[in-house]
Amino acid sequence: MRPPASTRGSVMTLRSAVISSDEGSGTKCSMWPCSKRDAERNRRRGAAELCTRGWISKRVVPSTRVKRSYRTKSPDASPARAWLNGPSPKRPSAASSTNRKSKALPTRRTRMLVRSKARSSLVSRSSVRLISTTDPPLAEPWTQARARQSCGLSEGCPRRTPSRECGTGLVRSSRIMQRLSLLAAALLLCACAAPPRAFDVTRLERDVAAAETRAGGRLGVAVVEPSSGQRWVHHAGERFPLQSTFKAPLAAAVLARVDAGALSLDTKIEVRRDELSVCWSPLAEAFQGETQSFSVLDLLTQSVAVSDNTAADVLMHEIGGPESVNAMLARSGVTALHVDRYERDLQLQFHGLAAYEPAMSTCKGMDAAVERLPKDEHVRAFEAYLRDPRDTTTPEAAADFLLKLDRGEMLTPASTRVLLDIMHGTKTGPRRLRAGLPPDARLAHKTGSSDDTEGRNGATNDIGIATLPDGRKLVIVALLTESSAPQETREAALADVARAAVGAMTSPR
Repeated sequence: MRPPASTRGSVMTLRSAVISSDEGSGTKCSMWPCSKRDAERNRRRGAAELCTRGWISKRVVPSTRVKRSYRTKSPDASPARAWLNGPSPKRPSAASSTNRKSKALPTRRTRMLVRSKARSSLVSRSSVRLISTTDPPLAEPWTQARARQSCGLSEGCPRRTPSRECGTGLVRSSRIMQRLSLLAAALLLCACAAPPRAFDVTRLERDVAAAETRAGGRLGVAVVEPSSGQRWVHHAGERFPLQSTFKAPLAAAVLARVDAGALSLDTKIEVRRDELSVCWSPLAEAFQGETQSFSVLDLLTQSVAVSDNTAADVLMHEIGGPESVNAMLARSGVTALHVDRYERDLQLQFHGLAAYEPAMSTCKGMDAAVERLPKDEHVRAFEAYLRDPRDTTTPEAAADFLLKLDRGEMLTPASTRVLLDIMHGTKTGPRRLRAGLPPDARLAHKTGSSDDTEGRNGATNDIGIATLPDGRKLVIVALLTESSAPQETREAALADVARAAVGAMTSPR
């Protein structure tokens, strides 16, 4: 872009720019070529002044091509430097107005041209131009104090070199400030990226191993802190029987159908007597007549909070069977938790019973049927159940299910609240995980249990989301199988797991 015609005659190339001094001698720019060595030599000689791109030596012959048109008491009041830093906010004084007479100040467009061209690092050296010193200066002088504040190349600043990013010699930030800024930014990033307090792994390993030894079986444990995602797993990758803990994923699958609009919590489902499941089922114990209707919400509450087998089987049939539960889990990224059978089928196969009888809907009728079974058949069925991969999970998969549920990644916020509220009201297993938590802690959990066979237990489980009194959360999974200890000892082992998890999280590093 070319300057206006009114100022074109007073523009010269940077090679021959002249800046007047208080002695009346011009200083011709010796910047081209200019190196750091030349700049340092000029600085040691004490004959350095600011230039638009580097150093100007006073040891050159004053130029005669430019008419000196003014005198000033300050050597820093040169018009080239004043215009490069923009117009002064103050109006010219009366003393300086006498030197102007008919000479007009350069237009704003001209000053912008000079600054933009002088600061640009893309234009060639021969195209950079300055306003000639024949134009009058601005009234406000460029003081040494302002020079030291704005520029790292002013007089008296040792060991400074021109900034590559500053085309006018006005260094926007010194190298020291730049390095300090980078250091502060790095420290801030490190502070933000620092992980939260980790688990005391040594304590977890010690306490969980002791609980497993007391229980005398195989204890699978997973502890996850939802806020950070940090986890600790015992018997990782091994499979454990689900038993009734599967009813929590089943409830999530039902609520997913509610979210999709296929069901409503108020939808009434008719239950026939021949659809009743086996013990444990308070709903079947209190069943009257040949049919009864229950809402989806009632069946969810009975299935999760009370662990009713009939309610679970009715809901599973309503959504399309176990395949629907597994499909929902797979969509959520939980693939190692498998739900494969209805409760009625699973419990019959667990005990080795051939077929369902209506009397088995009560615990009294179920116990009588098991007692009539030959002992060896019962034992063979139990051993086959322990080896069966169906209706099993790994500790990590059960923890992932709870973690995704708590984060709202599985259901809508409304359905998530419904399921967590039901799990908070779980009435089973008060001496398991809940017994190992602080008194003011809350626990949304689901238990699972099997009967004993010849002194051996198939499953004593509890999985849940604990909210501590200070608001922090913990996902805790405890799955115990093949234990020969009494029920009180098994449940105490699960309480010890919860106690160890809380202690490991709250202990100092």
